Amino acid sequence: MEDSDKHIVKINFVYSEDESVIKDFLQNIPADSEYINYLEIYSKLSKNDFYQCNPSDSVISSYLIKQLNNHLAKNVLEIYYVVSTVDSRTLSKIQKFISSLSNHKIIFNIYHPSSIYLNGARELFSSSFIF
Repeated sequence: MEDSDKHIVKINFVYSEDESVIKDFLQNIPADSEYINYLEIYSKLSKNDFYQCNPSDSVISSYLIKQLNNHLAKNVLEIYYVVSTVDSRTLSKIQKFISSLSNHKIIFNIYHPSSIYLNGARELFSSSFIF
């Protein structure tokens, strides 16, 4: 059995329009899981900027990539990834990029409130969960 067959990594996208709902959700993920929160990264970078400027997309992206690489290198098997949209084209691009970072099989799921309609993005995921 090849090394890539031994591990299955679950990438659980998390989406809500309410940041407090996301924070509450992330507090209850399993202890052996990790999360990457776009909103936290954006806030942290904004607060750390002397001029209080909004960080550019490229700076945020580099932080997201660094966190993903770190979690995958540590062989974390379940990662919760907060996304800022449920646009199917954007989600598909994120999935392709994440898949390019690992030789392991990756299963993509999505967690969202019942008030969110996935607009065709549902087909991109193995499972969809309401929180």
